[in-house]
Order: sequence, then structure tokens, then C-alpha cells
Amino acid sequence: MITLETGVAITIISYLVFVTSYVVSLRKDLNNLQKALIKFEENVSSIKDLREDFVRLETKIELLFNLSKGE
Repeated sequence: MITLETGVAITIISYLVFVTSYVVSLRKDLNNLQKALIKFEENVSSIKDLREDFVRLETKIELLFNLSKGE
């Protein structure tokens, strides 16, 4: 027969195992979210760089057309 103290100890240990597994799972999800955010920031940075390249190309094309019209 299980004594009251043993039952309380088993309950507390079970609770601690449950809480610990939940915290570990939460930490894993947080790390995955952080990695996804870093990838997103890299993609946004790449898009900004691409936009600057397009603006630079557009400027060069406009200059080329303006030079050809002036001749």
C-alpha cells in the first residue's frame, strides 16, 4: 500500500516532469521562431538590396535613353 507521503512525492515528481517537458518544448518553439525571424530578416535585406539594384538599373536606362534622344 502506498503511503500518503509517497503519493505526494510521486504527484510532485510527475508535475515537475510535466512542467519541465512543457518548458523544454516551449524553448524549442522559441528557438525555431527565432531562426525563422533571422531568415526573414535576411530575405527582407536581400529584397532591399534587389530594389536598390533595380533603381540603379532604371537610372542607367533613363540616362541611356536621354543620351540617345540628345544626339
